[in-house]
Amino acid sequence: MNMMLRNASRQTGFSMVELMIALVLGVILTSGVISVYITSKKTYSLNNAVGQVQESGRFALSYIEPPVRMAGFTGCTHATGGSFYNHLNGGSNASFNLANGVQGYEANTTGIGGSFTVTTAAANDVTKWTPNLPTDISTAIGGSAVGAAIAGNDILVLHEASNNAFALVSPYQDSAGVFVTSASAAQLADGELAVMTDCSKASLFQITNVSTSSGRVDHSSASYTPGNTGPNWTETYGAGAQLMFLTTYVFYIGVGVDGSPSLYMVNLGSTATTAALATPQELVSGVENMQILYGVDTSLSDHIPDNFQTADTVDAANNWPNVVSVRIALLTRSDDSSTEKAPAAAPTFILMGNSSTDATNGVTITVAKDRRLRRTFAETISIRNSLP
Repeated sequence: MNMMLRNASRQTGFSMVELMIALVLGVILTSGVISVYITSKKTYSLNNAVGQVQESGRFALSYIEPPVRMAGFTGCTHATGGSFYNHLNGGSNASFNLANGVQGYEANTTGIGGSFTVTTAAANDVTKWTPNLPTDISTAIGGSAVGAAIAGNDILVLHEASNNAFALVSPYQDSAGVFVTSASAAQLADGELAVMTDCSKASLFQITNVSTSSGRVDHSSASYTPGNTGPNWTETYGAGAQLMFLTTYVFYIGVGVDGSPSLYMVNLGSTATTAALATPQELVSGVENMQILYGVDTSLSDHIPDNFQTADTVDAANNWPNVVSVRIALLTRSDDSSTEKAPAAAPTFILMGNSSTDATNGVTITVAKDRRLRRTFAETISIRNSLP
C-alpha cells in the first residue's frame, strides 16, 4: 500500500518552468524556419526576375536580328551592285518600298537628348510618330485592343524578297508578263507583290493575273492596290532569272495579352490589298521600351556608318537607301513583386547613351514606381545587303 502511494506521488508532469522553456525553444525554431522560408522566397523571386529580364532581352534581339541582316535582299543583285526598278504606284509607301530595305518611325519626344515616361496604353494615333504612320501600317498595329502599338516606342520596318524563288522558263517574258512553270504559277495569286531578279537588276511589281495553264504572270496596270505604273518594262529577263515574293516585317512594342508591353511583329505579307488583315504576333512579353538609331553612310563610298541618326532625321534627308546598320536598344522588365519594396522615386534608364548616366547620345526613359526588376539591352546590327 505504501509503495503504491510513493509511485503515484512521483507522476507530477512538467513544471511551469519546463513548459516555458519548451515554448521558447519552439518559438525560436519556428522563427528560424519562417526566416529561412522568407529569405529563400525573396532569393527565388529575385533570381527569377533576373532570368526574366535577361531572357526577354536576348529573345527579343534574336527575333529582330535575322530580318535586319536580310533587309533589302533581292537575290544576287546586291552582290553585283545591280539596278533596282520600282513599277508600283506610290512606291514610297512603307509597306512595299523594297528600294529602302530598312525604314523607321521615330516616337515623338524620344530623340537624342529627349525624355519620355512610359505608358502601357495603346497610342491609337498615327501622329505620335515621325513621319506619320502610313495607312496600311497604322491599320495593322492601331486600335486600342491587344496588339495595338504603345506610344514612346520606335517602329522598325524591314523589306526583303523571300528566298522562295520561282525560276523563269521559256519564253521568259513578253510585253505584259513573265513565264514560270504551271506548278509555280499555281502557288501565285492575283494582287501579290513580287520581285523579278537576276544578278544585274531587280524589278518590284504587283501580279495582276496568273494563268496556271500557260504559267504566265501578268504585270499590267489593272486596278489593284497599289497597282503598277504600266505593263511595259524597259528591263528584260531571261534564263536564270527568278521571281520572288516581297515580304515586309514591322517590329513594334504593343499591348500584350496580359496587358503588359510586349515586342510584336506584323508580317504584311506579299499582298498589299490584304495588309489590313495582317495579324500582330506577340513575340516577347515584358519588353517595355524600344529605341532605334540608324547607321548612315553619309560619304556614300565605303558602306560604313559615319553617324547614327533617328528615323525622323534620316527621313527628312531621304537617306534610307544609305542606311547600312541598325542600333537597337531595349528596356525589359520582370513581373511585379520581384523586389522587396518599390523605390521612393520613379526610376530612370538611359537608352542609347554613352553610359548608364550619360544621355548625350541617348534618351531618358522614366518608368513606374513598382516592384519590378529592369534591364537595358543594346545591339548594333549590320545590314548584310549593304555591306561593302
